[in-house]
Amino acid sequence: MRPLGPTQPFGRCYSPKTGRTYLGTVPSKKRVKRICDAISNETGRNTTLLDPMIVVGKLNRMLNGWANYFCLGPVSKAYRAVEQHAGKRLRQWLCAKHKVRGMGTGRFPDVRLHNVLGLVRLTARPRSFPCAKS
Repeated sequence: MRPLGPTQPFGRCYSPKTGRTYLGTVPSKKRVKRICDAISNETGRNTTLLDPMIVVGKLNRMLNGWANYFCLGPVSKAYRAVEQHAGKRLRQWLCAKHKVRGMGTGRFPDVRLHNVLGLVRLTARPRSFPCAKS
């Protein structure tokens, strides 16, 4: 599963059931990097005065929009990378906001980010697609 070029989202994909190859669409590395940069801009140090629910709401709109655009083909690796980056950046933002030293994984674990603050889980999305239920 690799794209043919940095901007071409078509490439060789492998079926998880049969192992056969097919030509499919995958989000390019350039697009994944672009959404990660946008997440980094939204969770910068200049936004620590904002309420966490406002920042999480902005991140959720960005992540849902990006995921709705890139919902075809094998997207699990791209979703995982973007979700991990969003969690890391939100955790860093919360540490800067509350003046906590360290990485913040103890005080702000993934469960708190997703269940309490409401950060969207992209890795749970492919299970809700109609083709995944059959």
